[in-house]
Amino acid sequence: MALPSLTCQSVCTLKKQLRTIDVFLCNYDWLMNSYTTDYFTLDLEKKFPSSFSEFLLKDGSLNDLASLLPDWKSDSSQGDNAKAAETTPVSGAVLPLSMIAFRSLCRSLSLNQKLGVVADESLGATVFGGSLEKYFRVCVKAKKKHEVDLLAEMLSILCKSQGCERVVDIGAGLGHLSRLLSYNKNLKVTTVEATDSHSPKAQRLDRRAESLMTKHNVLDGSAVAQPNHISHWIESSITTEEFIKLLTQDTSCEDNSPLPTATSMLSDLSNKMTNMLIDCDSSQSQLSACDAEEPVCLSGLHACGDLSTTIIRVFAGLPCAKVLSSVGCCYMKLSCSQAGSTSMEHSGFPMSDFVRSLPHYRNMCSYESLEMGCHFISQYRQRLLASEPSLKRHVVRAALQILLYRRKRKSEIQFRRLKIKNSEQLPFKEYAERAFKRLGMEYDVTSSEIEECESLIESHWRAVVGAYTVRLALAPLVEAYILIDRVLYLWEHGISSSLVPVFDPRISPRNMAIVAVKS
Repeated sequence: MALPSLTCQSVCTLKKQLRTIDVFLCNYDWLMNSYTTDYFTLDLEKKFPSSFSEFLLKDGSLNDLASLLPDWKSDSSQGDNAKAAETTPVSGAVLPLSMIAFRSLCRSLSLNQKLGVVADESLGATVFGGSLEKYFRVCVKAKKKHEVDLLAEMLSILCKSQGCERVVDIGAGLGHLSRLLSYNKNLKVTTVEATDSHSPKAQRLDRRAESLMTKHNVLDGSAVAQPNHISHWIESSITTEEFIKLLTQDTSCEDNSPLPTATSMLSDLSNKMTNMLIDCDSSQSQLSACDAEEPVCLSGLHACGDLSTTIIRVFAGLPCAKVLSSVGCCYMKLSCSQAGSTSMEHSGFPMSDFVRSLPHYRNMCSYESLEMGCHFISQYRQRLLASEPSLKRHVVRAALQILLYRRKRKSEIQFRRLKIKNSEQLPFKEYAERAFKRLGMEYDVTSSEIEECESLIESHWRAVVGAYTVRLALAPLVEAYILIDRVLYLWEHGISSSLVPVFDPRISPRNMAIVAVKS
């Protein structure tokens, strides 16, 4: 596959893009740091531009709202007709000029997540859906099949191009990716997973796959190195120097040593990582002590929060790490540091010196802002186009927030996450009664309050859905902000990287991989 390498000119373009995003998002800081739940209690309607509010309340249809969100299945090669379709809502209504400008900026500043932007025909050879699927499909859902299939193919191409035979898969879960890399791509893989129960399950799935493949003569008697699964919690504060020291230690290990258990104590990291990277038995595929000449690939598939940034930092400073593939997720779990903080060096956001120099980057540091980058936009767009009744849940929950607000119970996080099945189908009084009971509150709502909320639900449900959609339209910019920050961090450390849409965003919304190869 052909990966575009960063140049000074392209880095300047990325920085210009980030500067524009930084200023643009600053104008919507009030929306980023609030939820649709607060539509009535924070009077969000009055904070929108007047043209927005009028369109959301009166003129706009659900199809019009869907046009604010990117459609990754559309063909960009359709030319003028495609551009005309972008500016004309499905209903034929005319969007306000301010909203057209808003949508155009959101689209121009976001990353192109359409699969195939940089992938060539060699990326996309399938295991799932082919003759090998039956050996790897146990405990694998459709979304995970799609992800590990394409990522395994990309990693195989990258590793072979760099003469790299060893992969460290961090945050590996049940080892679905490692099995494909080992048995289908003939790579030696060690996985690191914090959850103790995952490694034994992964080993059992490995043995089952190998047994089936041997039974059906798929392996042809050839020796295949099984993945080596390690249970260990990697602290984000681990320094590159400590990690390098661990990898270069030459320590022996026994063939039948017990599986390590997870621990958050940094003092135990040496023994755990040394066991991971010592090759005492090729049948167990344990990595040998890594020296400066032995290329290793570091991979993280949807490594959560700070784990993704830790992988990137280790890659930047580890001499034997030659290939990187990092697909992040759960951005709201990133640790954020403010200017002058002593923890800035190991924080999940921001990573680059450039982003720390931007005037408004602190607006991105709230839980609410970072969570925006984790939404499944394509799925919500389809719900709008289908006019699903469940969309009214937004306004029902926002009406309930009025009752909670009046009773001084407005900010607890568990209240925001309150979920009652089929809430849009219930009479509001019954919904409120269930909600108060779920929250352990005495139900003391008056009939006049119920009537007030029912009136708001009837008159404002589309406006509340519209507010949610406008906020969602900003989500790709939040993700672009986070990912470009990581690319610039690598550039500041002398490493060129690429942002590759390796999955179909309609299946896997966090589909952008940061891919780097050290020369």
